[in-house]
Amino acid sequence: MPTYTINAQDIHVWEEGEADRPVAMFIHGWSSSWYALSPLFPVLNPRYRCMGVDLPGYGDSPKGRQRVSIVQYQ
Repeated sequence: MPTYTINAQDIHVWEEGEADRPVAMFIHGWSSSWYALSPLFPVLNPRYRCMGVDLPGYGDSPKGRQRVSIVQYQ
């Protein structure tokens, strides 16, 4: 699965569905990963391009340069 770089931070994203469909982006809760939302993918990927984001330091995204906090995600 692809890794995107945003503000010098690598972010892992699980993607399913056709590229030309509208995007449904899933961002997990605290101390989790995209996989927590994976049951929604088969339901929605016939209509949407589903993208499940692993926030920095969770799932397959590497830790960031700074300590993870809710303030950092804003």
